[in-house]
Formats: sequence, C-alpha cells, structure tokens
Amino acid sequence: MATRFLPRWAVAGLLVIPAFGLGFGVSAAADSSTGTTFYACLKNGDLSNVRTASHSCSAGQTKVTWNASGRQGLPGPQGRAGPTVNTCSSPPGPGLNFSTCMLVGADWNWVDASGSLMNAINLTGSVMSNANMSKVNFSGANLLTSTATRTNFSRSAFPGAQLADSVMPNANFSYANLTNALAGSADFQFSNFTGANLTNAALGGANLDHANLTKANLSFSDLDGATTIGATVAGVTWNHTECPDGTSSSQFKPQTCVGHGF
Repeated sequence: MATRFLPRWAVAGLLVIPAFGLGFGVSAAADSSTGTTFYACLKNGDLSNVRTASHSCSAGQTKVTWNASGRQGLPGPQGRAGPTVNTCSSPPGPGLNFSTCMLVGADWNWVDASGSLMNAINLTGSVMSNANMSKVNFSGANLLTSTATRTNFSRSAFPGAQLADSVMPNANFSYANLTNALAGSADFQFSNFTGANLTNAALGGANLDHANLTKANLSFSDLDGATTIGATVAGVTWNHTECPDGTSSSQFKPQTCVGHGF
C-alpha cells in the first residue's frame, strides 16, 4: 500500500481531533511538540491504527505519515530596530565610544573609562580626578582647563590633543602618546611620563616640577619657560628639543637639556 504524506494544514487539523475519535492514546498526542513522526491508516476520511512506528495497513486503506513539528515556515517580516544608545548622555564606562561628544564641565571623578574612544571629544573644564583613563584614545580631544589629579592615563593616545592650562598633578602618563599635544602652562608636577612619547609636544610654561620623564621621547618638543625642579630625566631622548632656558638641545654634543633648565 502506498504511503501518503499529509499536508501541514491537514496535520494541524488532525491534531485537534479528540483522541478517542482517532483511535490512539493520549500519549501519542502528548508527543506532538517533540518532532515525533506518526504513522496511520486512512480510509473514507477516517484515521486508524495511529502509531509512532512504521507499520502496514489493510487492503483498501492508505498508509499516511506526518511529523508533529511540520515544515520550516517562511521567515517573518523584519522587526523594528531597537533604540540607538547615546553615549554622549550616558555615564562613562570601560570601552565606550564618546567620539565627538561635547561634555564641557563633565564630572568624571573616580570613573573607569579605560579603553574608551574619546577622539575629538570636548571635555573643556571637566574634572576626572582619580579616574582610570588608561588606553583611551584622546586624539584631537579638547581638555583645556580640565582637572585630572592622580588620574591614570597610562598608554593612552593624545596626538594633537589640547591640554593647555589643565591641572593634572600626580597623573600617570607612562607610555602615553602625546605627540603634537598642546599643553602650554599645564600643571604636571609629580606626574609620571616614563616612556611617554612627547615628540613635537608644546609644553611651554608647563609645570614639570618633580615629574618623572625617564626614557621619555622629547624630540622637537617645546619646553621653553617650563619649570622642572626635581624632574627625573634619565634616558630621555633629546633631539632638537627646545630647553626650558630657551636654548636648543641641538646646540650641544651630545644633545641634551640637562644644565639648561633641568
């Protein structure tokens, strides 16, 4: 006897027929959500001998089979997109994107925003003391007159950032990239610049008293008028550096600013 596969709509109709009308137990109906395959015999519109194992049907009956789960339906319509998170108005946190945000005067004391993107951000007059700003991208950012006492800026990037007149004593700039940074008259006393790249940085009039500049790169940087009482300069790279006393490291062999403001 040939096996006939019922269409899905027919299967759906069959599954709501009372169990006693189909001639099979409640246990078979309970399996309808598991993907079980059913086998039955069909004659004159009546099903009989419904089982979950393949079997033969009598003469005059047609063997039918169906799967409880049915075929995969067509994909539904695309749902609406969820709301876009506006990080410019969100509390700071690790790894967030604040690029181009304007957060003038923001209070970020004690926050952890490590690994965030803050290129071209405007943080003029903000306060971020005791914050974790390590590995943050501040490229082209505006931090004019901001305050960051004891803030961790280690391995952060400040290319072209504006730090003029900022107050950042006891801050950690170890291995930070401050190339082309504009930091005139900034307060960096007791700050740590170990291994920092200060190539072409503008530090004229900055307070570097007791700052640690060990192994920092000061190539082409401008330190004219900077105060450097007690600063540590072991292993500094001097290359056409404008010294605090107005001389150039290139005037001396080997190049140095030691004795010329340091």
